Amino acid sequence: LFFTPKALIHDMAGFLCLCSYLSSLIFVCWMPLSIPSHSWAQILLLIRCLRPLRIFILVPDMRKVVYELFKGFKEIILVSILLLVLIFIFASFGVQMFAGKLQKCNDSTIKTREECVGVFERKVFVAKFIRLEVGEGEEYPAMLVPRV
Repeated sequence: LFFTPKALIHDMAGFLCLCSYLSSLIFVCWMPLSIPSHSWAQILLLIRCLRPLRIFILVPDMRKVVYELFKGFKEIILVSILLLVLIFIFASFGVQMFAGKLQKCNDSTIKTREECVGVFERKVFVAKFIRLEVGEGEEYPAMLVPRV
């Protein structure tokens, strides 16, 4: 267990495996019906949550992949910052270049920008392609909308 050439507890990973096995064994023998917070049963469940970490012992290449991923976080963050800076630069350039040129009044009866003030009545439809038949003396529902 401890001092043999292939000992179970020769590093922290072996200790983690032993803790996981013991907590599972204790939990299976005990099997509480309810688990209140801050109790020993909850601590045993938390120790059992560490079991997936054993994959680093069983698959050494997985350990290398995770180490390389963590080492690459600095470069990933730097590229993300560069991307945000470039997006901001091009967004500012686009706002300066197209400012005011893409404006259109939301009232289709208005032709010039100077007349696009006040409010107008817009009819409300369920969908653009569905036109309900309106009875005599009835109108489509409408609401007042500001012109912009």
